[in-house]
Amino acid sequence: MGYSLTPKDKAFNVLNYLIYFLIFWFSLVCCFLSYYFNKKLAKYVLDNWKTSITGLLTFSLTNAGRLFVTGALHSLLRNYS
Repeated sequence: MGYSLTPKDKAFNVLNYLIYFLIFWFSLVCCFLSYYFNKKLAKYVLDNWKTSITGLLTFSLTNAGRLFVTGALHSLLRNYS
């Protein structure tokens, strides 16, 4: 949580937050830069990329349910042995 005991830990925390900020900033800026440099391609992809909310929700729920069942089974089998 950003707690540090020594100046070395504090420097690592600052470096860690800076790296996370740069990754987030670079990811956000790259979206706009790629759209700016490839306007025709970006318009084609955005126009033809139709996402169904119900399909996305169903996919997410089935994957979450599958992972939940797999985790519960794994935990049960570990406790059993």
